[in-house]
Amino acid sequence: MGPRVFCTVFSLVTLQSSFLMGEIFDGDFSTNNGSHQELVRLHSLEEKPCSINKKVLVVVAKDETSGNFLVRGSDPVEDGAFQYEKLKEGLRELLAGEGFDPDHFYLICYTFLNPFSNHKYLAAEKKFFSKNPQLGKLKKHPLYGNPIDPTSSLLPVSIRNHMLRTGEFDQLDKLRELMQSVKSNLAGKLDRTAVIYWHCRAGKDRTGEASACFQMQFQGMSYQEALVTATKIAGRKPHEVSINAIKWYAFYLRDVLGVTTIGLIDSNE
Repeated sequence: MGPRVFCTVFSLVTLQSSFLMGEIFDGDFSTNNGSHQELVRLHSLEEKPCSINKKVLVVVAKDETSGNFLVRGSDPVEDGAFQYEKLKEGLRELLAGEGFDPDHFYLICYTFLNPFSNHKYLAAEKKFFSKNPQLGKLKKHPLYGNPIDPTSSLLPVSIRNHMLRTGEFDQLDKLRELMQSVKSNLAGKLDRTAVIYWHCRAGKDRTGEASACFQMQFQGMSYQEALVTATKIAGRKPHEVSINAIKWYAFYLRDVLGVTTIGLIDSNE
């Protein structure tokens, strides 16, 4: 199978998987079993309220020039409404001693929720920012992970390298676009401090994926360090599709962009 044929099949598999990925993220589970029963169970977990979980409310980065923060966390939507005051209180505690004024900041909210199984939470976020544009803005960037492990023995290295060079590995999650967008907002100058807050539902899988990619690209973390950090914050390993996405991005940074801090990605290297 040539690179073009394989990549076409890959794209179809990935897009088909996107309709299910919202059901296998962010539950408090200890298995990566992709069975139908597991999907049903995890989908029911998605329906449980998340709101602000302070265990996953963590500063990812601070731009010392702009004074802006990048913070990861869980979905602020609870009981059908965006819990702005709860989020503000969580940020007040998290950023104490940083000169942060919880009554005078601009919230740039990146939501990784998808429009399939997460639509009602997205609607609540959209409603809040539509009514309160003075408080911030919503950036929708759904993440799904990647169903293909780039280190799988079933994936020829030549195909992997082709997908990395052409960017076909990043067709769905668009992580390269996300990283540049967030980096730009982090450095942006406003009339007040900006908090870039990115989240999925529980703040563990999709949020762990995005945070690990940011830390590898901009903070000098190796792949292993970024994965350990994501695991520590979540209290378990991220879901395998999120780990796959982190691996793909690590290969891209190391083998395409030449980032020297990534280190080993596959134990067989």
